[in-house]
Amino acid sequence: LAANPEVASVSLNYIRRSQNSNLQWPLNFQNIESLWEPLALRGESPGTNSTVAVIDTGIYSQHPNLKGLTIRDGYDFISDPINALDGDGWDSNPEDPGDNQLSYHGTHVTGIIAAQPNNDLSATEKISGLASSTNIMPLRVLGADGGTSYDLIQAMRYAAGLNNQSGLYPSQPA
Repeated sequence: LAANPEVASVSLNYIRRSQNSNLQWPLNFQNIESLWEPLALRGESPGTNSTVAVIDTGIYSQHPNLKGLTIRDGYDFISDPINALDGDGWDSNPEDPGDNQLSYHGTHVTGIIAAQPNNDLSATEKISGLASSTNIMPLRVLGADGGTSYDLIQAMRYAAGLNNQSGLYPSQPA
């Protein structure tokens, strides 16, 4: 294909997967609260007026730590309906049904970024994200057995507000 003068470029469409790591440091070891102090003095909350795209396995929006989270313009970019585990290809539903490892990796990453302060949870369940006032744009690219480079690139283009294969654009880029 690359030798064909009518073809602009050729690249491999790799399968990408999330990686679970036991090497991640708990947030309480990173002294995050000290970063929030200047914001509190100005009457602001971490992440105000920002949108973060989480390009991963999607989001389990019913998770107790995400109650009250503002979700914007989420999308499912998994083109393979079998891998998507939801019976179709690309669609407007970024909900995470889990992968073959039951990792809910996108929900975990979303929680690190924007878990909501919630007094209804027990002490062991209660966390606050690094930027609990941010808006999250969940973009699902990893299904039961990962996802393709192509789907990932289309999700990144969408998040940036650029032309992408879905033909859609977020109301505000991430």
